[in-house]
Amino acid sequence: MSSADSSPKTKRVKFCVEENQVVPPESVEEVEVHKPITVRANAHIHLCYHDPLLTVPYHTFPEYTHQLFDEETIGKRLLEVEGENGAKDWIAEEERVFISEEEAKHFKIEVHIDTRTWRQAVNITGLTGEGKDLEDRLELIQSRMSRGVANDATFYHDHHFHFPSTLATITDKEEEELLEKPRGKLLRSFTVGDSSVGDIESYETYLCGSDDKATALLLARAEKVAMWFIETADSVEFFNNQQWELIALYQYQTDSKNGDEKTVTRSFVGYITLFTFHTPLVGSRLRICQALISPYKQSKGLGRELMRDVYQLAHSREHIIEVTVEDPCPGFQRLRDIVDYEWAVEQSKAAGESENKWWEESEVNLSSSLKITKAQAVFVQEAYEYLQLINTLDAHYKVEDDEDNAAENECAATTANHHSIDHMTDLEKLAFLHKKVENHEDFSSFRLKVKRHLLKENKDLKYLDSSKMKKELSKIFDKDRLNRFHHILRAMYRLGLVDNGKVLSKDFLSKLL
Repeated sequence: MSSADSSPKTKRVKFCVEENQVVPPESVEEVEVHKPITVRANAHIHLCYHDPLLTVPYHTFPEYTHQLFDEETIGKRLLEVEGENGAKDWIAEEERVFISEEEAKHFKIEVHIDTRTWRQAVNITGLTGEGKDLEDRLELIQSRMSRGVANDATFYHDHHFHFPSTLATITDKEEEELLEKPRGKLLRSFTVGDSSVGDIESYETYLCGSDDKATALLLARAEKVAMWFIETADSVEFFNNQQWELIALYQYQTDSKNGDEKTVTRSFVGYITLFTFHTPLVGSRLRICQALISPYKQSKGLGRELMRDVYQLAHSREHIIEVTVEDPCPGFQRLRDIVDYEWAVEQSKAAGESENKWWEESEVNLSSSLKITKAQAVFVQEAYEYLQLINTLDAHYKVEDDEDNAAENECAATTANHHSIDHMTDLEKLAFLHKKVENHEDFSSFRLKVKRHLLKENKDLKYLDSSKMKKELSKIFDKDRLNRFHHILRAMYRLGLVDNGKVLSKDFLSKLL
């Protein structure tokens, strides 16, 4: 292996293994070679988004690489074994690329993504050497990386990219169609950002069917990128399967040129895939299978906007009885909670009847009305009750002056003096409200009610003895349900769906100190 002379070397290195047995020392010549090492794949793979709406490419690292590289590492792992006469010998695994310690300082795999069509190119840099040795190593890396990029991705070695010329090659009709305009039917346009500082971005969502080849090409490329960010991501047979649909999210920017002539620049920044299960006599279920927002567009509320499109779509189709989610991760479950609760608030106001009467509907009726699962219907009812407790804190929260509460009162007074309401951030105020509502006189009955729901959801707990069952229910309530309520309150505060002027006001909070 060719490498810099300054790299570390080791004696008696053997790179041959026959039938899983170390080759006897006498049959292998002792040589002095550069010692290979392993590197962490997540740190040496760079994802580069070439977005025409950005002044420079956006660079990030993958969250997951386990579907491509064992133990998320690249390079031969040296295993020390016992040689003859107690000598230490080394073997290195086959099917793993050799990377020297010196090469590792500069080794990098760049995955370049053209966000107009999500065409991809891979550039491998930092490997030295020449001839067949280098070719073999590059081929081994390419064989692994081919599982994590689009089928039509191109591979380079030490290439210098100049966007868009390197990635913009039009290879077929579908590529040209993707560059020409978004596929599918326009659902809606919306903006996000703060207009007061001029930070406004414009977006569109499109509903795409499976009968369009260009859409299938776009999704096939996007699914490969999803593998870097979703632990269990996989590709599906989308084209010409009428049960599959795609909601595509584009950012766009309109520029005026030559008077009235306008040009629109678009970038594909996210999607949700949907699968419809048809059930005779009962109705159909719309399942959210995969969702992805480009990393540089996250934390802008775009996932929430896509989810709202799903619910609007479900409510426009009479045969859809329920929206479900396939194996949601914790982050997506929090998003689902927020959108379900927001959706329920909107539907309660649109019902035109007493708000309390609407929320007191059974979970079956609420589930049917909102087209969400019964478990989610139960949760949004609980979340509503939790927020109602907060809204009535000033009327119901009482601090007793007996000896049992003396220490708590003293602590509250100290907190008020040390960290006055005037200096609290909004998040600190919300945390303060959480603490107070959990000492609310009605919270015990609310907690008991929620635990009954949890027991129905976790039926296996019924087989435990009473003390263990109660302990497990308390654990689920504290670590799961309560955290979900907290996320709902923070989200509703951001969206303006709680009476912020009241519950975060100095007058309201001072009554609780």
